[in-house]
Amino acid sequence: MYTLYCEICDNYYTAKSEKVKYCSALCNFKSVKKVKNKDTECIEWAGNKNYKGYGRFKYNNVFYTAHRFICEIYHGPPGDKHALHSCDNPSCVNPDHLRWGTNMDNVIDKMSKNRHVSFKEENNGNCKLKKSQAYDIKYKETGTYTSIAKKYNISSTQVSHIKRNMSWKNL
Repeated sequence: MYTLYCEICDNYYTAKSEKVKYCSALCNFKSVKKVKNKDTECIEWAGNKNYKGYGRFKYNNVFYTAHRFICEIYHGPPGDKHALHSCDNPSCVNPDHLRWGTNMDNVIDKMSKNRHVSFKEENNGNCKLKKSQAYDIKYKETGTYTSIAKKYNISSTQVSHIKRNMSWKNL
């Protein structure tokens, strides 16, 4: 065991290795550079980030996401809740912008702010039709569902769904 000095909180601590730079996850969190955005009041994590833009750090071989870590310090244990950003900035660690909420709270928040991804119609990677083609099928095409399906290289069931407003409802 080594007795080491933490430059963040000015305390001594014991560790199994000299490589441990900080006495706690909190001091490790505090050591990472953060930048305050004057326009949004966001405190943006300038350290390592995951692929979604959330800050992360490692202490004692445990990875932490920065926003959840600081939310727990300021707002208590999460239970089974999500850390929600009022600012919609994944790298923000301003505790005033964070709160615990359910998955449904998160879904309602992103839907109300139009941040959700829709996989309907053309946004669906499996979609074979363009919106204009679906429109033509729905309102212009005549003939049997089978003949229409062959023309557009889709199933007759899909033609039926379009014609009966079961898919492409927004046309």
